[in-house]
Amino acid sequence: MKPYLCFIVFVLLILSSCAETEVSTLDPDIEDPLLSIDDTVKQLENSEISVPNNWEKTKDLVLRAAYARYLLRIGKLPTILILNDIYDETNDVVIHAEYYRAALLKMFGEIEQVYTICDISLKIIFSIGVTEAEQEAYIEAYQFVFPSVQIVNQDFNDLPLFRRQTYEEAEVILAQIRKDNPTVWTEHIRTQLVRKHGNTPKVHKIADFIEHIELEIEITLEMYESYTTILEELNPGAYTLNQKYAKLEAKDQLGLWLRESEQCDLKVFRNLKSEAIPFTLIDWTSVDVNHVLCR
Repeated sequence: MKPYLCFIVFVLLILSSCAETEVSTLDPDIEDPLLSIDDTVKQLENSEISVPNNWEKTKDLVLRAAYARYLLRIGKLPTILILNDIYDETNDVVIHAEYYRAALLKMFGEIEQVYTICDISLKIIFSIGVTEAEQEAYIEAYQFVFPSVQIVNQDFNDLPLFRRQTYEEAEVILAQIRKDNPTVWTEHIRTQLVRKHGNTPKVHKIADFIEHIELEIEITLEMYESYTTILEELNPGAYTLNQKYAKLEAKDQLGLWLRESEQCDLKVFRNLKSEAIPFTLIDWTSVDVNHVLCR
């Protein structure tokens, strides 16, 4: 695992933080709420029950977690790798935890360590006592997934808690994911485009084009022309750096003429991408043929 991943940790909320969110108590008759969540998700998958309108207002913690997990699993809620936007939409720590679970599963797959981290996170949020053995298991799983995180004296309470990332941290995370797992990165870009511009065919054409570039799938001149036309409609004269990179990479692939400045920019983009360095890290006004990344 890469050191950058320590930045994506939105881990546990201490009880004082939980107090800021309206969280109802668990039914005292429920012995294992984690199993109850799993059972409820299975009922949802088998159409034995359905997700109600305004499900996020459901008072029952188990049901709220199950609804969020099910909706994330079937794609009705987007799996977002950088969860800062979710904090702007809700302060519900149960929903945060389910987005966190979905993000870790997307990045690492269904490994035991992810489930250990996420299940014990829910126990903390649900105010269920965590045993010493569970604390040790959590720390071991946590350090397996995030080996660069140093836990002082193996103290469970020293773990970083749920928090927003800075813009720079988020960019570093995404740059490394882009290098290690471009398919996951392109899915993230598609989600961001849909959230910003809507779930329309034109938006998916943009996402498809970027996916082709990232996965080194052959494109056509028609796809390129459609891409540039739609971008001008969505963001007149204001390409993002990722969109500009895709355009330059496509022009090179198609054998279209590139100005000297474009050739230089493409070299810089490629060098940054190969080293998992965010495109936003450098001052693009200083990029010219003499720039170290352009040589």
